[in-house]
Amino acid sequence: MVSTQIGYVRVSSSGQKTDRQLDGILLDTIFVDEISGKNKNRPKLKECLRN
Repeated sequence: MVSTQIGYVRVSSSGQKTDRQLDGILLDTIFVDEISGKNKNRPKLKECLRN
């Protein structure tokens, strides 16, 4: 069985940078939501959890 490393990042707006949140961590797939923290509908988080 092959292990896949998956990461998830959320920022509040598209102007914010995500690169430092997972800096130095080797991942095969990264899911990014650009959405307010008060919003419970996070499509990329749902997609991440399905993997």
